[in-house]
Amino acid sequence: MLFISCQSQPEKTKISGTIKLKPSVDFPALKKGVDCVSFFPDGDKIVTGGRDNLVRIWDLKDKKEIATLSGHKKAVLTVAVSPDGKTVASGSSDKTIKLWDVEEKKCIATLKGHLFDVFSIAFSPDGKYLASGAGDDFVRIWSLKTKRTKKILRGHIYAVHAVAFSPDGSLFASGCYDDTIRLWDGKTFKFLTVLFEHKDAAWTLDFSYDNTLLASGQENCNISIFDMKTRRMITSFPGNQKEIQVVRFSPDKNKLFSSGEDGFVYLWDINNKKVICRFPANSGLLESMDLSENGKLIATASISGKIRVWEVEKLWK
Repeated sequence: MLFISCQSQPEKTKISGTIKLKPSVDFPALKKGVDCVSFFPDGDKIVTGGRDNLVRIWDLKDKKEIATLSGHKKAVLTVAVSPDGKTVASGSSDKTIKLWDVEEKKCIATLKGHLFDVFSIAFSPDGKYLASGAGDDFVRIWSLKTKRTKKILRGHIYAVHAVAFSPDGSLFASGCYDDTIRLWDGKTFKFLTVLFEHKDAAWTLDFSYDNTLLASGQENCNISIFDMKTRRMITSFPGNQKEIQVVRFSPDKNKLFSSGEDGFVYLWDINNKKVICRFPANSGLLESMDLSENGKLIATASISGKIRVWEVEKLWK
């Protein structure tokens, strides 16, 4: 995975409210770094991918690994779980995307078409499509029925590092190193607009639960929030002290989680542009983070190989 230092951040947020939080699940460290993590819809399992080229499924109740899926030839950079929880998708530096049957624990398809590393994938809420962003500047929309490319979305001029569907499926967003976020119709994938007020590379994207806001974490460590009705930026503020890897809205859309290179998970008050609290999740770089659909748990994955799960509902409520 490519890392870019924060050179253009105008200021640092004054950090207060550091708390000690004990993980509810702390898996033994893997030998190689873990690049990505995603919750299953029921919140009882997570899937991870890493630099050992493997996809792993973990049971949070029994606190153990329940599946090891091999097939990628290089590091697994991104993972996602279908809305029904029956399929896992993984994107890799080997330029492919693999679909895995969770029950059978086997690969059911390999999607080929990207020319460079696959950085980000997302299932559509209706489970019909998978979107992928890669280093070849394109977004591909894959039909999960035919296992073929349905549409190629063009317009970005550098690597596409972030893709996201709104929860209701009406919108689709792609974020790129060309300093833009492009919005598309989530059903037809027709281009809608570019969010021109975005001034830096979009490393991560997330829609609010009610579909009204879009958050981006940027190369310069800033966090920006966009109103999806007006398609305008409504606020932007300095985020983590180092590179932001992931942003996730809590069920309260005024509160946003972020994680990054400094090893902390932050909770932000968007309206006041202030840190509500933060907790150390790893002694080094956090590669990935995800929030369960009910907002109760956060899973973190790190370059040190540590995978942890945290109870966070009381923080944002």
